[in-house]
Amino acid sequence: MILDGNFEASLILVDRLWETLLAKLAPNGFLAAIPSRDIMAFSDVQSVAGRASLRQAVIEGESRSHPITPNLYRRDAAARRWSRYAD
Repeated sequence: MILDGNFEASLILVDRLWETLLAKLAPNGFLAAIPSRDIMAFSDVQSVAGRASLRQAVIEGESRSHPITPNLYRRDAAARRWSRYAD
């Protein structure tokens, strides 16, 4: 997701975005990466290619300013929260 290049990572906190606006894009649930404040990437949790892209986003995020985390996160829609993903 690209906005103004500053706080894309904060989009992970907007429940409505995941519950309604983007829900059709990940029918099996969301997996997300927020390696720096200006990178927010997501995919369907069951997509092998999506996971690979998220890991690439993490690698690219390592060289940017304002790092956040190299971890991937999975959304628990029922609880409306994200938790660290380990495959």
